[in-house]
Amino acid sequence: MGVELRQLKGWEKGEPLTSRLAGKVSGIFRSPPLRQRMEESIYRLNSVRGRLNEFVEKLERRDRECLEKCVGAYSTGDKERARIYASECSEIRKMVKTVLGSQLALEQAALRLETIKEFGDTASILPSISKLVKSLRGKLEKVMPDVAYQLGEVDKSLGGLLSEVGAASATEPAAPALSGEAEEILKAASLLAEQRVKEKFPSLPVEADEHPSTPST
Repeated sequence: MGVELRQLKGWEKGEPLTSRLAGKVSGIFRSPPLRQRMEESIYRLNSVRGRLNEFVEKLERRDRECLEKCVGAYSTGDKERARIYASECSEIRKMVKTVLGSQLALEQAALRLETIKEFGDTASILPSISKLVKSLRGKLEKVMPDVAYQLGEVDKSLGGLLSEVGAASATEPAAPALSGEAEEILKAASLLAEQRVKEKFPSLPVEADEHPSTPST
């Protein structure tokens, strides 16, 4: 069994676990209560999700523009130009899948944190969420560096929670059974993202990797 966060000193009252030491020095250096920091992490995750949603909408608009040009070029018989736009659409859709998958995974992570906050679920869930955030940060680092930075801040906050919970439960065993939970969330989110991309984006009139036929001699 993991530690119940509601049982941790400072969860509801706003007093950190280290208050016995910090209180002797100065109340100014007291860290925010665990529940408040959990709420901040949830807020940041939802904020990142909003940014990702805006980016997906921009990509969708760009895809529509390229698709129109692809169709126009194809209808006039300019297949080489049509392939250029088809290739651009293909790259945009790959990016959409990555961003949309990250957005869905972050939604799942925020829901897990909400469960911990509202129902005092076991703190052993936190490592899986932290691992998930780290993975998503790596995926988005090249696509959206500013969002990756925000995820890094969330991960720092979760790391602080993990350290504090660990200090209160030094005798509690680790939860290796949950080590694959982050991968399962990512896999499910990726599959759902792929399905949504197929549903949202029209098929292209020409394949991006299609090559012109070699003229006969």
